[in-house]
Amino acid sequence: MTVNRPATYYSLVRSANVQIWQGLQALISLQEEWNANNYAVTLPAGSGDNVPLVAADLGAVVFDAADLLQAVLDAGVATSMAKLL
Repeated sequence: MTVNRPATYYSLVRSANVQIWQGLQALISLQEEWNANNYAVTLPAGSGDNVPLVAADLGAVVFDAADLLQAVLDAGVATSMAKLL
């Protein structure tokens, strides 16, 4: 182990934590946009790099994945994660 590894490790863990936290908050924000624009009906199929994605693929992440991640945070992990923000 190098002399600076512990400090680097702290930084890596905190950085990963921030990415998860911010990513979840972004998905939750996207739920509001999804609902306001009725994307389940109005969002066209993906094009370019987004082929073959369709609205249902995005909805599964925006809602199902985000809601499950939020449930994990609500179970007590949020306090631990918030300490590292």
